[in-house]
Amino acid sequence: MDIVIETLFSILVAIVLGMIYRLMVWLSRIEKQVVELRTEIKWIKAYILKINGNNQGGKNGVATDNSNV
Repeated sequence: MDIVIETLFSILVAIVLGMIYRLMVWLSRIEKQVVELRTEIKWIKAYILKINGNNQGGKNGVATDNSNV
């Protein structure tokens, strides 16, 4: 009976480890998508600022971000 319990426990551990691995892969995919989305948002924000003409001037010739005004 001990061998059956050990076998079932080993199978259970293998299943749990497989689920953890799948979760890590899933989270890494989400992380990549979040990084890509942040990059796209930065590009869109820079484009909007360029259209509005807010990327010129500022103090000492440094571009200013007036989005929080």
